[in-house]
Amino acid sequence: MSIKYLGFRASTRSGYALLFTLFIIFAITIILSQILQLSDKSIRSSNQIRDYIQLSSLTKDVIKIIKKAPELKDIKDADTFDAFLQSFSLIPIKFKDGTKAVIEIKPSSTAININNIPHWNRYQKERFVSFLRSYGVISADYFLNLLIDITTPKSTLTDIKNDLPSLNSKTLNKYRDFEKIERYYISITKDYNILYIPWKKIISFHGNELDANYISCELWKLIYFDSPNDEMIQSICNKKEILSDINDLNIPVDILQNIKKFHITTDTQKINIEIKLYLKDKKDIISTFSYDIRTKKVSNVSMAF
Repeated sequence: MSIKYLGFRASTRSGYALLFTLFIIFAITIILSQILQLSDKSIRSSNQIRDYIQLSSLTKDVIKIIKKAPELKDIKDADTFDAFLQSFSLIPIKFKDGTKAVIEIKPSSTAININNIPHWNRYQKERFVSFLRSYGVISADYFLNLLIDITTPKSTLTDIKNDLPSLNSKTLNKYRDFEKIERYYISITKDYNILYIPWKKIISFHGNELDANYISCELWKLIYFDSPNDEMIQSICNKKEILSDINDLNIPVDILQNIKKFHITTDTQKINIEIKLYLKDKKDIISTFSYDIRTKKVSNVSMAF
């Protein structure tokens, strides 16, 4: 009996030792894995900081160059502005280390600022609702009310402020927040047609003016939907000619006055500049800012990785 007992004790101790050894190896593996992950994150973070500094430096240099550019001083009207864009819309850059960048210059007044909705008159709201309905949106009035609530501090036309308190602010400033409103609309109405609206061609989150020569055909349909086949409108939105004066549009005077409520003009004085830095790992980071040609002021500076 005693021999069997001793044998049992020896076997048990051996098993404990093996388990303890395996536990130690397992623990060391986890610790090493964590150290390697932290090291990898540290390297990535260091690379991001380096890339951010490079893009920030490039952005500062571009701003200095833009402010001194004689070509911008020569812009006096719609024709000279268009000539500038045709010549300098894309500027490629290559650095000694092989990194590449592209500077893109675009007119800033190409979309309606969604934050201006609280100031819209009856004509503008009717145009907006009609435009949504043309894409099959069932509850267009309700979606308009959602936007009014979000962009108006005291407006309570819907429950969106209670349901999405994160959007309870005075302005919308990014497309991701706008998409939250879309998703909320769908959750309430079960109407997915709102997703078919070409929003990126018609809305923005900054600025007050629209340049008649650079807004999309989709936005023209919103502003002047009653005459989608108008030859003048088609010619302008398809960029076949430059309109020097908004009053030259072949539109009845009363409707033209309503269109002007959208702050539509041909006298553009702001441009958007996008700097895209292409990195060796095939990723890219972007810096954007707006520039006022007349006042030489820079605004809406942002960077995105």
